[in-house]
Amino acid sequence: FEFRVLARELGHNYGLQSANRLDAAGSDPLTGTPVELGDQYDVMGANTGGQPLHFNEWFKAYLGWINFYNALGNSTVRLFRHDHPSASGTRAITLGQQGDRAYWLGYRRQHATNSFLNNGLEIRWGMQPATVNTNTGLLEMGITNDMSSAGSVLINTTPAVADFSQHPLPLNQTFYDSNNFVSITPVAMGGTAPAEFMDVNIRYDPPKIITQPQPLSVTASIGDTLSLSVDAVGILLLHYQWRFNSNSIAGETNSYLSLLITSTNQSGYYSVRITNRGG
Repeated sequence: FEFRVLARELGHNYGLQSANRLDAAGSDPLTGTPVELGDQYDVMGANTGGQPLHFNEWFKAYLGWINFYNALGNSTVRLFRHDHPSASGTRAITLGQQGDRAYWLGYRRQHATNSFLNNGLEIRWGMQPATVNTNTGLLEMGITNDMSSAGSVLINTTPAVADFSQHPLPLNQTFYDSNNFVSITPVAMGGTAPAEFMDVNIRYDPPKIITQPQPLSVTASIGDTLSLSVDAVGILLLHYQWRFNSNSIAGETNSYLSLLITSTNQSGYYSVRITNRGG
């Protein structure tokens, strides 16, 4: 009989799925092969002994066992360890919900023989389908849906060390996701047991315009419909505001502008401002 086996089965009964890992194919930690049960630092993964018996921060937050911070914009968050029963405060951070996953960040201290684990930030994907609020049409963040069968995926921020013994993100180093335009940097550590903490800086890139408003120049007569569009990318919800001669046009908040021309006073300069929580 092994307690870790009992703990894993208890996790399944609570609705938790497997704790997996992503084996990087090269220097990019986000490109590689998923390994089922590959997270040896989690009860729901390949914890075969020698590692503390803990669920990861995403699983604990999903169960409602710890408080978490939903980083909806640029912020610096004080993150407390999640592997001590007497710790309190924010003990997990989630950010960057895109598609079927969000980032979850955690800090642990119960690895006495491995300074990388005691002094770094763990980064995982929490696999959860995105949910759109039916009232607002906005993408909801945090724990909004059932956990998918993929569970969690541990990211190796030091892919050159393939055994994951140095997978946490070290202090003052930046993890950047170029596909989702977000960066994560642990900037400070402090506190005494059981209230050790890590300050984490989170930055979202502002939207990037791929195609400027088209067409660049157009001639329209009274009774015509002026049609313009713009193509932009960025994480989180993009907000559009079309303008005429630097004044906002009421109600024109989509990636396209469709405007009936009723007066010669509508001749002028049209532009669009695109923002997200990154800027």
